[in-house]
Amino acid sequence: MGRIRDAHPEDVHRKVRQLSPGDQLRLTAGEYKQPIVLSALVGSEVDPITICGSGAVLGSGLTFREYRKTGNELAAAQEAAGRFPGLYYLADNAALVLKNCQWINIEKLDFEGCWPTAVYLENCQHITLRGLKISGGTFAIGATGITTRHILIEDCDWVQDPSGNGWEICEALRDGRTIE
Repeated sequence: MGRIRDAHPEDVHRKVRQLSPGDQLRLTAGEYKQPIVLSALVGSEVDPITICGSGAVLGSGLTFREYRKTGNELAAAQEAAGRFPGLYYLADNAALVLKNCQWINIEKLDFEGCWPTAVYLENCQHITLRGLKISGGTFAIGATGITTRHILIEDCDWVQDPSGNGWEICEALRDGRTIE
């Protein structure tokens, strides 16, 4: 069993670098507006590394209206270069980025206004995303890399545009109610 560490928005990057197998990093309540990048972080099957939080909110917090101009300009630049317009090529611009990681659990985190992506995985194995609430963003979760495999996504909710009734629909689905 590893150590339990608490991180705040101002020291989360330092605390991430100190993690080892079995450790748990608890993100304290607050706004984590800068991307959190986990690079070559490796737990084990018996002692995974866990990152969790209660009241921690990751992401810029931008609304779609606030991001729309930037997103459209970026998509137009792709089209002008002869490519399919879109933000897919920016999927790695995320609030939480895992690169070359193994045996990591990400649990009970809230993401708000993560344009274009909330969570991005590259060349990762044995990653669990559990109990995430993602509000706003083009992509909830992006994954790439020839070695990416064994990804478990469980009990996560995503509403791309929270200006409507998306959260009411999520709640109804979880409660087994009919949506009219």
